[in-house]
Amino acid sequence: MSRCRQHPDCTIAFAKAVLFVVGITTAPTTAYSDSTAPADGRRVLQQAIQSLRPQPSTDTSPVAFSVGGLNYVVPRNYILTMDNWSGGPQVLVTLRVNAPDMKPLTAETLPCFTATPASRPPGCLPFQFALEGPAGPSAEQAFDNATLPRWPFLIAAVTWVLVVIPLVYDVGGLIDVSRIPALIILPLVSVLWSAFVVCALIRRHWRTAIAIFISTLAFVTISSLTLIYAHQIRFWAMWPIYSIEVARLPSDIKDRSISWPWSAGYGYQETLLYDEQDRYAPSPRQSEYVNEKCPIGESCKVSIRHIIGHFYLSIIRW
Repeated sequence: MSRCRQHPDCTIAFAKAVLFVVGITTAPTTAYSDSTAPADGRRVLQQAIQSLRPQPSTDTSPVAFSVGGLNYVVPRNYILTMDNWSGGPQVLVTLRVNAPDMKPLTAETLPCFTATPASRPPGCLPFQFALEGPAGPSAEQAFDNATLPRWPFLIAAVTWVLVVIPLVYDVGGLIDVSRIPALIILPLVSVLWSAFVVCALIRRHWRTAIAIFISTLAFVTISSLTLIYAHQIRFWAMWPIYSIEVARLPSDIKDRSISWPWSAGYGYQETLLYDEQDRYAPSPRQSEYVNEKCPIGESCKVSIRHIIGHFYLSIIRW
């Protein structure tokens, strides 16, 4: 490099290579033969490097600039980096605030911004985001991408309550009212969900898209587990009522038993049984007892599942 400084042609070639690497283009003419070209190139390169260096300030003077055709007037103590500190059109501007109270750099917040992450006081969470040109996100998009919205999880939870929970208390029949919410709400939510995802991707709200994906995955997982363990959920939800009705049975009779119809439809019937003599109990090595003799006909099958204590679930299929 010391030898290169002694030759103007070598210095010009080196500056040209640096400008090409950092993406600064100049007119490909014989201007490099001009002695002022290397100096102009160095000046542009220095300005580009300087704009990337954080320059925090407690000055509250307003700074007018534009990014991507949008005009902004921002106090100086909000701005951390800027292409041209004189204002005007910019390619990249970085802002920094304290996230909990959205306060900029002041004498009051200076200890927060200068402290190391391990020594930050309570309520101190420095947060910076960038305003970019047409190729980058807007201020709204940048802030949205820095926070995970909660509304997708709220919609997923409400949908689970309105659609899946009624299926646990399925009463059966030709027209089962417990399935009406699933037939109406689920298709509507699916269409809206798809529209939300498309809008989030088009507007580059990445965290919104991630929140929708996570909430959808959680909804599918929890709904599947709810339907798999529907009998157990239904039993324990109604346990206080069952225990009260069992306590009302006369204590002086030998056959203390009671049944509750759960669900019935085409080809099946479910009944909850309580029998203190455990006449329906499967063998100790079985969780379910199957009997081909059916009370409603010859071509059916009765399955008895032990739930807990003297409670059993009878499922008849034909």
